[in-house]
Amino acid sequence: MSAAVSVEPTDVELLTRIRAGSEDALRILMRRHDALIRYTVFRFSRDRCHADPAWLDDIAASCWAALAERARSDRAVPANLPGLLVTLARNRTISAVRTEDRAIARAVRYARQRTSENDLSGDASTIIERLEELNRLREILAGLEEPDRRILAELPLILDRRWTEAARRLDMPESTLRSIWATLKDKIRAGWPDP
Repeated sequence: MSAAVSVEPTDVELLTRIRAGSEDALRILMRRHDALIRYTVFRFSRDRCHADPAWLDDIAASCWAALAERARSDRAVPANLPGLLVTLARNRTISAVRTEDRAIARAVRYARQRTSENDLSGDASTIIERLEELNRLREILAGLEEPDRRILAELPLILDRRWTEAARRLDMPESTLRSIWATLKDKIRAGWPDP
């Protein structure tokens, strides 16, 4: 008598099972391919992954959710699942990086606007001086590490003293945010030329 051979289901078979409502099939795919997704996310956002381990988890989870939604829809089952997973991970990582970078840019624009609205006179020399200061500020901000740039993404809330809301969005205790903010201001001041 020959022993029964256990045959692992293919990716296509598992995707078909997911379409039929099997959660076990999704778990098997996750065990099989989660490292590939996480490697891809890490490859495209190494600094952010080091700065915030939840970054990697969030993007990987969103990739699996997208795959499950795709498998349950009427879309064709992909023959090359690893290729699809790499594409999902890459695209979602790039989108998340761009979204975060835009948030930082908005915060800087907001700070610039407040400065110009509050005390920018019509004197040409004052305008030139302010523009030079803004360029210097941009250089300092570009040199900051990723965790500091994440905090600056919440600059409008911090400037409005909405500490609780900013801390919640950054997923950290308010006291930690206040402490980091004090240190971050010192870093920015240290990069600012003496008058």
